[in-house]
Amino acid sequence: MLRACLTIVAVALLSACLVHLRDAQGQRPMSVEATKIAWVRTVDGWEPSSVLQLKSRPPGPPSLHPGLVASLQLGVSLFALIALPSAKRSARKS
Repeated sequence: MLRACLTIVAVALLSACLVHLRDAQGQRPMSVEATKIAWVRTVDGWEPSSVLQLKSRPPGPPSLHPGLVASLQLGVSLFALIALPSAKRSARKS
């Protein structure tokens, strides 16, 4: 029993680390070399980058932490198991 619990905890921690590393790669700042682009290909042809106006993206919806989602799922599952009696129990009481 203890071995199974430790295995589950180890897999959960490894999964959390992998998700964190995957999400962290998209949050790296742009490199300095990428901001020094002199010419850009546009619909009208090659133009100096000074012609373009860079607009920042509007902030997206905040991402939910996977632990929060898992705890909500666990809570709903436990509530359903406790609140709704099984058919065998209700048949025995009658």
